[in-house]
Formats: sequence, structure tokens, C-alpha cells
Amino acid sequence: MAPAAGALCEDVQQALGGLSAEITCVHDLLHVLEHSQTPTFDAAVVALPASDEGLEVIERLAATNTPVVALADDPAGAWRLEALRRGAFDCLARPFAPEEIAARIEQALRWHKLLADAQEELRGLQRRCSWLETILNSLDDGVLVVNAEGQLILSNPAACEAMGMGGGPCYLRPLDNVIRDPNLLRLIHQAVLERQEPPLPLTAHTVLSGRTYLARVVPLETPEGEIAGAATLLRDVTEHVTIEEAKSWFTSKVAHELKAPLAAVLGYIKAILARPDMPREQVDGILARCAERLNGMADLVRDLLDLARAETVGGRHLEPLALKQLAAEVVEQQALLAERNQVNVEVDVPEDLPPLYADRDDVVVLLSNLVTNAIKYNRPGGRVTITARQQGDWLRLEVADTGLGIPAELIPRLGQEFFRINLPDRRHVVGTGLGMSLVKRTVEAYHGRLDISSKEGEGSVFTVWLPLGPPDAQPPESAGPWDLTP
Repeated sequence: MAPAAGALCEDVQQALGGLSAEITCVHDLLHVLEHSQTPTFDAAVVALPASDEGLEVIERLAATNTPVVALADDPAGAWRLEALRRGAFDCLARPFAPEEIAARIEQALRWHKLLADAQEELRGLQRRCSWLETILNSLDDGVLVVNAEGQLILSNPAACEAMGMGGGPCYLRPLDNVIRDPNLLRLIHQAVLERQEPPLPLTAHTVLSGRTYLARVVPLETPEGEIAGAATLLRDVTEHVTIEEAKSWFTSKVAHELKAPLAAVLGYIKAILARPDMPREQVDGILARCAERLNGMADLVRDLLDLARAETVGGRHLEPLALKQLAAEVVEQQALLAERNQVNVEVDVPEDLPPLYADRDDVVVLLSNLVTNAIKYNRPGGRVTITARQQGDWLRLEVADTGLGIPAELIPRLGQEFFRINLPDRRHVVGTGLGMSLVKRTVEAYHGRLDISSKEGEGSVFTVWLPLGPPDAQPPESAGPWDLTP
């Protein structure tokens, strides 16, 4: 400690002796401060001279958070008030008891210790608030907190964006000015106003800014058990809801596709059982129709299994494949169909084409569906051409036909499950409506690209891009894995 100057040093030293502290007397403290930026003492007792020098000392010490007790011979109190204004903890006017100085120094040290602890706690609180703000701002889920008066007191950018605020601040705004969905408003008001024992979270789906959110509202309690507000978590479940709706539609569609042929086969069998004397030729005709229906169901089940496999990430066995050989095998498999439809199928694949690294079953499914559709939707005397060429690190595979063609407005719908073009000139074509879905998913699985160009009455060209090596690059000039070009 540094007591003030002059004759008081001895009295001050004696008064502070009971503090178990190292005490130093400095007669020109201003000079010490001017030559040392960091004081080496914990507290100071400063005797104010009849000038501004002592006040300057106090001001400099206060700037370094050093507690100061000033001593002033000033019955009117002017010096005392000025010392306090400059930063002194306290100011004693003469005469004073020596022990009074010690008591004031102890108080100053305790006060500064409490102040330092409070400042450290405040810095820790600021760090925790900063961490909390960083975490909240990085969340994909929206977070809203309202008080008991229905004012928004906390929101993160995800919540502001969900409410159409563009990520801007929503602080201290009435809730009904921010949230437009009446269901969510009702849910939050219910959590705040309708007390439950114990307070339970409330959940509901809500639509905000055109997207579907799962809202979970949790009442907030004070230590006294009063409801102070509510916290709301908004989780974007748009994709999940879309998938669930698609799954529901797909399940319903599959059930419908299986129900009709099953009902027909069951009706045929009941007709045979009801007439034991039915002529053999009539029975054979009914059995042929049953076989046709059962074959259609078998095709559907096979396509469904292939579709499920195409969507599976793992389980593929990649190996080098000779596309010319695979194309010849597919053409041979479809020879009967081509002969029945009077369509000629040609293969134009060079012998020196680099091998395609893929799963054999995937390539067979892709080629079979493209060639089968090209044959089915062709004309008698028509032609199907399978062409493959290397283009950089990519294989360009084309299946072209001279068939019926596809209306331009319907090309974007190709690849939807069970979608079939319902026009008079092709209603006789039998199929499950899953072929192009299989092609689409197979191409996507290899990060490839599918282009479709067609002209009604003249034919169509289906172009598939697949990586010749590992599928770790984007196809040339690709805007995405599913690009349909009329």
C-alpha cells in the first residue's frame, strides 16, 4: 500500500499495521505514476495537498482500478466531493482516528474484490450468452421464446425466416404481429395461459411461408412455479411430410394395380368352379386370360423389387462391363417382343469402347427398360438403335426409335411412378408404368444424367450419361442428374 506524503505517514503506518500488509510511504506519488504505467500496490491512502496534484493522483489510481482513500483537511467538504468525483472510494476529513483509516481501507479492498468478482462473472455470462447465441443462430430449427405478456423476447434466424421475416430481428414484438398461423398462435397461448400440472409440451403441425413445420411448445416456469412464458421449437418437416404422402400414394397405387388383376383372376376361377361342365376350349381361354393377368402382376412385382433395389445405396457390385456384349444380350432377350411388333433392333457399339464400371444388374435393367419401351411404342416396320460412345471420362449411351413420340408437355412427367401416356394410339401397350422410374433411379444412383428428346409421330431419343470410372464427377454440361429436354 502507498499512504500519502508528509507528517501523516507515521500515523497512517501505525493505523494500518494490523492489516498484515506491506506498507510504503511515497512523498511524490504523481512522479511514480508518471514513470510506471502499472502500480505495484493494492490500495492507496492519499493525503490531498492544497492543490490539484492530489486529485490527479486519485484520478490516475482510479483508472488502474486501485482503491483509494483520500485524507483532506477540508471542513467544508469541497475537496472531499471532488476526490469522490475523481474516483476515490472514500474521503476522510481531519481530524480522524487512525483505526478509521484501516476500516475504510478494508472496506475498499472488499468492495473492489466484489467488483472484480462481479466483472469476471459478467464476462463469463457474456461468453455464455455469446456461445448460446452462436448455437441458436447455427440451428436449422427455429427457436422462439415469448414472455407471459405474449411478447417475443428471443428468436433465431431460422425462426425469423420461417415467419417470413427474412432472418431479421423479431425482438420484443407482439406475437400476433409476427406469427400469422392461427393454429400456432393458439398453441402458444394455450401453453402460456392454460396452466397444466405438470406443465406439458404441446405439439402440432403448422404451415409457415409455404413449408410444413412441427411445432413443439414448452411452458417456462419461474422458481416460484409461475408460468413466465413459453419456448417453441420449429422443425422443418416438409420433406418428411412429402415423402410420407408419396409413400402413402405409392402404397395405394400398388394396391390398386394389384387389386384389379387379382379380382379378375378370382372371378375367372369362380366361373370355372361354378360350371364343372364348361367346355374345354372355354376353360383354356379363361386360363389364358388368367395367365396374362398373373404375368402382368409378376412384372409389377419384379419392377417394384428392381425399384427398391435402385434406391438402395449399398449392395452394388461394381465390375468392368463390356457394353457391346450386354447390349447384345438385352436385344436377344427382347427378340420375341421385337418380332411380334415387327421392329428391327440394331446395336452400334464399338469393340474398343472402354469398360463401364457398374453393377451388371443395374445396366441390364436400364438397357432392358429403354429397349422395351422403344419397341412397344414403335410402329410395324420401325427401328430401334442402341448407340454408345466414349466422351471424355463418360459413356454416352443412346436408345433411339422411330416410334410414336412423346408430347413435349408430358416429357417432364416421365419417371413418375405408374405414369403412362394415355393417348388413343398407345392404349394397347401393356406395362406397369415403372420402367422409366427404374431408369431414372439407376441413372441417379451413378450420379449420371438422362436427356430425352422427342417429336410426335417421328420418334424419341433417350440419352444416358454414365461415368466410365468411379462416379465422382459431374457429367458434361449437366444441370443435374435428371434433365429432360423436349
